[in-house]
Amino acid sequence: MKSRISLFSVAFLLLTLLSFGQETTPKRQSLSPEHWSKLKPGDIVFIRSRSSNAALIAALSNVAAKDDADDVFTHCGILFVDASDGKLKVYEGAGRGRYLSLAEWQTAESKGTVNGKAMTDLHNIYVRRWNGQPDLQTAIGKILEKAKILHNTTYDQGFSWTDDHAYCSELVWKSYQAGGLSLGTLPIMAHYVNSVPDNLAQQIKAKLEAEKDTYRNGKGYDPQESAISPEDIYKSSSLVSVTDTTQ
Repeated sequence: MKSRISLFSVAFLLLTLLSFGQETTPKRQSLSPEHWSKLKPGDIVFIRSRSSNAALIAALSNVAAKDDADDVFTHCGILFVDASDGKLKVYEGAGRGRYLSLAEWQTAESKGTVNGKAMTDLHNIYVRRWNGQPDLQTAIGKILEKAKILHNTTYDQGFSWTDDHAYCSELVWKSYQAGGLSLGTLPIMAHYVNSVPDNLAQQIKAKLEAEKDTYRNGKGYDPQESAISPEDIYKSSSLVSVTDTTQ
């Protein structure tokens, strides 16, 4: 998920990115722009962003991650058709105040610097599609309705599991849940916080405490509070990858 906040809050951002490991990670196969015609409303898109904190987030999310590689996804969203122009766009928890086409989303998330160098190449788009029961078409209306509501909130700087604000993987999870579709076992805060060193865990808890009045309805760290990362959504066994070779 993409950071919109200060460096002090990086620690907490990490907890939403660390993989809970509920499924084996599917092979990462991107979908090239020339094959975006395969995409449908409800498809979930993933990307490795280049925010100022992306490299650190990726490294701490996966110790084997390579610098600026797609080993760890840091942002995700749900595709929909914008009725105003008929174009496929992205619902995301980012607080942008507008809808981006997939090409605009890819460009926006690929901006940034790596090791002090401004990057101009685009990060790949990865797509996962519902492949479970019930059929997506029975749920797509409710999924996109919920996604729109959460998209149009502010970015959740406190990473609370409320609908007052939203972060990217929270939006995806809750939207599918609204449609009666489960993306797997929903982790809790403790699974992420307990996976990092004690000093980082303390920074996370301090961040939650600092944001409790603005974003967390007066509540600090709660180990039982729900939380979800893009990686854990990507791993869901109810999803299949859409790639260049997908028919």
